[in-house]
Amino acid sequence: MSIFGNLDLLRAFVTIVESGSISAAARKLQVTQPTLSRQLQALEAQSGTALLRRDTHRMSLTDTGRQILEDAEALLSMAEECESRLHSDHAALSGKIRVFSTIDFGQTVVSRLISSFIQANPAVRVELGYSNRPLHMIEEGCDAGILAGSLSDERVVSRALGEITRCVVGSASLLKGRKKPDAPDGLAGLPWVALSGSQFGSPK
Repeated sequence: MSIFGNLDLLRAFVTIVESGSISAAARKLQVTQPTLSRQLQALEAQSGTALLRRDTHRMSLTDTGRQILEDAEALLSMAEECESRLHSDHAALSGKIRVFSTIDFGQTVVSRLISSFIQANPAVRVELGYSNRPLHMIEEGCDAGILAGSLSDERVVSRALGEITRCVVGSASLLKGRKKPDAPDGLAGLPWVALSGSQFGSPK
């Protein structure tokens, strides 16, 4: 294995040089002094020569040690930069999302949710469209949709967000002179308007 193939050994060597002693470097790296000594010995064995000159008073780099130190510092700096960039890329959302919703629910609820999402993730571009007609999400290039009623496209994965309660309402003037219906069949004799279509929960 190349001496530059083990970042742990290189980090140990750099820390020893920066700290001025093996004992100080061991405290900084939170390892035992014998462990750090073995790592230095392993790096010197792979190098085929001594990297440090040590006596009772001081420690100094050999010519080979000085060269390896420069290369090791550059490699460790590059590795830290790559790791930081990788974590940054994973943490920050970016890209474009095309979302659609039914008109009424989209204007009253979804638009506010999208606004909050964009503020929290400024690198994301959201294209929001409103439609009350049945959509073929894949063919029309939609990434996500929020709709009421059943989903006609079986290729799309759906998740229920909640339930919408519907009720029959009528004005007092409409019911004046008429019997107040107490069952659905009682509506047959009254003029009424309803939203139709699968996107509104109706089969037609």
